[in-house]
Parts: sequence; C-alpha cells; structure tokens
Amino acid sequence: MELQSLDKQGIYANVQLASLHSTSKGISGECGQRGGYMELVNFDPSVRAQIMKLASISLCPPVTGQALVELMVNPPKKGDPSYELYEKERTFIFNSLKERSRLLYAAFNEMEGVSCQEPEGAMYCFPNIELSQKVYEAAEKVGMEPDEFYCSELLDNTGICAVPGSGFGQVDGTWHVRTTFLAPGTEWIGAWRDFHAKFVAKYNK
Repeated sequence: MELQSLDKQGIYANVQLASLHSTSKGISGECGQRGGYMELVNFDPSVRAQIMKLASISLCPPVTGQALVELMVNPPKKGDPSYELYEKERTFIFNSLKERSRLLYAAFNEMEGVSCQEPEGAMYCFPNIELSQKVYEAAEKVGMEPDEFYCSELLDNTGICAVPGSGFGQVDGTWHVRTTFLAPGTEWIGAWRDFHAKFVAKYNK
C-alpha cells in the first residue's frame, strides 16, 4: 500500500500482493509452532471474503501458536523494559542465519556436480545435484528415487536430514535436495561437504 501511495503514475495501481509469514519461519524460528498470518493488498473484496470464509472453517492453531503470532507482529518497542534484550537476541539470530546461508550456499557450489542459487528470502536451499548411473542403480535396488537415495545416505552417514526434490515437482531428469540453514552451528555444513566427496568417490568414479 505504501508503494501504491507513492506511485504517481499508477504503475502499481492494479498490483495484487499476498504476504504470508509464520512463527516457524523468519527470525522467530519456532519450528513446530503453528501460527501465522496472511495480508492481502489490492484484492477484490469478494475474493477477500472467500478467503476469509476458507480461513474461518479451518482449525485454529493452539494457544501457544496464537500467543507467538501476537509477539511476532507486536514485538517490544523502544522504551519497553525488554526492548534492548529483544534487539540483541534478534540481531544475533539474524546475523547467524545470514552467515549460515552464506556458508551453505558457498559449500554447495564448491561440491562436485552441485549447483545452487543464492538464498534470498526463505530459509531454504534447493541445490541441483548431478547423480551418476551407479546412483540410479543403487537407488533402484532399494526401491528409491536417486535423490531420495542421496538423502537417505546423507542421513545415515551424518545425521543431517534433507528432503528429496522429487517431492517438489522438480524438472524431469534433474535431481535436487531441499534443506534449511535454520539448524544452529556450522559444523554440519562441513560434514555435508565431506559426505558428498565420499559419495561422489563411491558412485561417480
């Protein structure tokens, strides 16, 4: 709405924007806590009414989720007793997430046969992984897709849990994994890099 109010030529007059956020994503990072919001800008009232109707017949989150949403959208303000502590913790979390995203993105692009776009918004990476015929054959023996097999081996060897891209409508003939950089620490990034090198040596050579 602010962008539209500053637009004197009407370029953004008909732009529709749906903004969503939740307590399990973003700075709060309260994984498993179900609560969030959706803001609709420049949508027709009849569309908003239908969306409200759908939301009204859905189950609401538990009380803890609702309380966390309230804290997320109305954080401590300057002058409040908890403001300085809140800002300190928020800045630390933000900088930690930013650093992990940078390190994970760099690690993926250093791995053999892996390419990844730089994360810009969500706390996820979706690297493309080239998998050899040997991986296809090994995956087929255990009844898995190749990317699922990669994720299974990753979990067994490092304890890192990633989701195969085959569950996200990836382009046929390509293989991906979906992972987040929400997990604390950075040692697991090095563990993934080491695992991948061994995996390639075993199946791609």
